[in-house]
Amino acid sequence: MRSGMRKILITAAALMLAASMPLSVLADIRSGLASASRKAQADFLNGKYVLMTKNAPLSDSEKYGKLRYKVKLIGNSYKYKKGRTYIRTEFSWNWTAKPSTRGAQDTAAMTTSELFTVTGKSKAVISYMPLGGGRTIRVKVKVSPIYSAKAAQVSVPMTRTFAGKKYYASGGTMSVRWKAYGRVTWTRISGNYGHGITFVDPRTVINSGAVIYFTPKSLVDYGKTAYVDAKFWRKSKGR
Repeated sequence: MRSGMRKILITAAALMLAASMPLSVLADIRSGLASASRKAQADFLNGKYVLMTKNAPLSDSEKYGKLRYKVKLIGNSYKYKKGRTYIRTEFSWNWTAKPSTRGAQDTAAMTTSELFTVTGKSKAVISYMPLGGGRTIRVKVKVSPIYSAKAAQVSVPMTRTFAGKKYYASGGTMSVRWKAYGRVTWTRISGNYGHGITFVDPRTVINSGAVIYFTPKSLVDYGKTAYVDAKFWRKSKGR
């Protein structure tokens, strides 16, 4: 086939596909293609190029008191395969100074606004610092699916003893893998951290719009939900 005819057919196919897409997505795609190389544009039109667009950066940070926390979308993790969509997210937190350890344990939580569920490959690590200063110890902990696996949480014991020495939880990271049936083209990813100010385990509550808070409110400190809005699009084979 002549190169001129190939270009016409590719352009026609792209226009037909674009006609069925929301204007907001089209704007993001045009913006992404404008900054891409010619080869990337050609690969995109030929169905080889996966373009992820977003309304916000890949990560969002919040803080309250001595705590900083961040939710992040792993940018290259998006995959659509055999009728399922897969992504991976990360939630991290860090105390800039030693927190109150009167509470038994804290809770870190993540969720999405769409029909994603947590997979068994999720993991978390908590960092423990000696009370008198010294070397940090990192401990792997379990990620627990909640709300019928539509959210994930990690329980964070605030103090632990290693080799007879007392440590406090100074930070941590939760990496969660998600899957959804069908092709998901947009989702909100959010995370939050609840700190017990007395002997209580914060309970995670998920509201509409993927807002996360903790109860009992009078006994748990927490800040705003950190979130990322992401759009995904991939040209299907045969189109």
